[in-house]
Amino acid sequence: MRNDISVVIPAYNVEDYIVDAVESVLNQTLHASEIIVVNDGSTDNTSNLLSKYCKKITIIHQKNAGLAASRNRGVKEARGNVIAFLDADDIWMPKKLQMQNEKLNSFDIVYSNCINFGEIGGLPEIAIRSYKVREGDVWDDLLFGNFITASSVVMKKSLFEQAGGFNETYRSCEDWDLWFRCSENNSVGYCSEPLVKYRFRSGSLSKNHIFMMKMRELVITRALQSQRGQLLPVQKRRNALASTWVCSAWSAARARDYKCAFRCYGQALFLAPFNGRIWYDLARTIAGRI
Repeated sequence: MRNDISVVIPAYNVEDYIVDAVESVLNQTLHASEIIVVNDGSTDNTSNLLSKYCKKITIIHQKNAGLAASRNRGVKEARGNVIAFLDADDIWMPKKLQMQNEKLNSFDIVYSNCINFGEIGGLPEIAIRSYKVREGDVWDDLLFGNFITASSVVMKKSLFEQAGGFNETYRSCEDWDLWFRCSENNSVGYCSEPLVKYRFRSGSLSKNHIFMMKMRELVITRALQSQRGQLLPVQKRRNALASTWVCSAWSAARARDYKCAFRCYGQALFLAPFNGRIWYDLARTIAGRI
């Protein structure tokens, strides 16, 4: 099946990374129909670097509006029936679009495994272990954390529009929120081969553990208030909330904010006091093994 794939790359002050991102799209074995880079008010050398590709890509310049708004703008301008997202500091493997295009015969949205690189700390190099393959109805799985990397996603434009796009009031976790809406009534495809290199770098929003904690709480609360969320058993709802608090505790502990971490663990244990995993993670934090 031949799809017209529009690649959307939001870019804000990414002079050190944007060339590698664009080149990784141009070097795909299955060429995209168009590459749209939304320059979100960059103040560094990003604009000049992009100008070198002006004959190969479409560049949209706008005032700084944030990641969600930039992606939405790119999709709005896209002519293809399939959208592929790539963050400007990530890199695609050469066969990404080819392998995922095949999966689009069976699914309206497809994601893939990733390679973590950069300042990953104690995280594994391969993001998703083979025994944790999540395909099909993944909505319940998403309750316990966002395992879908935005840069790995290709999806039918019609599904994106039906789901309402990214929530522009969210300054982070906007992708997790969208995956909930996309998967509530749709099956999700998965490619187990790592097709994206996901970069961890200092100064990113994901390093701000207090901010991220608030955003996670917003997203999981919205998911649990959805029609499907309200049908969940009470204990599953509590376990989902507890898992979110554990994630925030882990982030706080990595930032050496142990007061915040223990407060988050307390919230998690209040919701799920007999969850052994929470106690195990708490013990690791106390032992300094985060």
